[in-house]
Amino acid sequence: MSAYRLFVLILVLAALIGIGFSAQQRSSDIAYSDSDAAYNRPYWEQQISAHGAARAYAEFVQTNAAAPRNRQHFSAHAMGAALYTKLGMSGIAVCDQTFAFGCYHGLASKAIAEGGEKAIQALDAECTHAFGKQEFNLMSMCQHGIGHGILEYVGYQDLGQALEMCTSLVDQPAPRVGCTSGVFMEYFTPLAVQGEGMEPALRPFDSATPYAPCPSVAAAFQQSCYFELGQALRQTPDSEYLSVCAGLSGVPRTNCFLGVGTDFARIPDPEQVVVRCEAAAPEDAFFCRAGAAWGYSGDGTQRSQEMCAYNDSAVHDTCERAADLTDGIESPFTATP
Repeated sequence: MSAYRLFVLILVLAALIGIGFSAQQRSSDIAYSDSDAAYNRPYWEQQISAHGAARAYAEFVQTNAAAPRNRQHFSAHAMGAALYTKLGMSGIAVCDQTFAFGCYHGLASKAIAEGGEKAIQALDAECTHAFGKQEFNLMSMCQHGIGHGILEYVGYQDLGQALEMCTSLVDQPAPRVGCTSGVFMEYFTPLAVQGEGMEPALRPFDSATPYAPCPSVAAAFQQSCYFELGQALRQTPDSEYLSVCAGLSGVPRTNCFLGVGTDFARIPDPEQVVVRCEAAAPEDAFFCRAGAAWGYSGDGTQRSQEMCAYNDSAVHDTCERAADLTDGIESPFTATP
């Protein structure tokens, strides 16, 4: 090899090494920020590309572990959107229950906004493929995210259309949880978009129509509506949510208190949850605690069992059955003696 050719080869190799080094530098060009209005979505897209989805998601969970609750949830929305950008619908298999299932919500919302009704059916198939009906709790939360995306897609004024789309486009075996629960949660707690970011907003509580829209929706959707109403009421600081739920009777009342308890499960200390539930009448407190048991299920702790830790074994068993919001399709307490 001539000296000239050797010199050219060295220059080419040096250039390639320099390009590689520059690319490596660029992979970390975007810095993480605790105050980013877009919840660091560009950063997470960068990390997914650089390190893979599983590693990026693990970093995301660790980084946000100490963040305020609302920021955790909406950061998870941004992470879900980033997964969709990089992996498409298959990215939903990376999501989990962390931060109130926000990853599912964010991915489904972006997918449906871009793909419409075809995306809804494809997402449902991905939920089933990723989790299977043997993990119905996770599958229902995956479908719950689809419900959020559907209502955002059709518009908040078209609640009935969104619910019908859940029925026609999504396989939802349990009427209380899944796609329809996502529609109602999105209705009661709509997102307010602020630039690239999102902020939570509660629908204003109207004491003249405290149960709207639940009495007017089709009977098939009422369990889900009152359940999500209970969760929304619990977050409304200017309403006496226990007395509002207590103004109902029968199945709507039961579901309202189940929803209150499920929202209580955002509180890390189960003893505090028991105290707050027990402020209601005994039967209502029972369903509040059962709802909290459902809310804690799947978090890898014993908190769900603590909610049903009644001294009377019959009451204990009944509480665990009530805490299965899938009505027996799958119980989150199958491992409990």
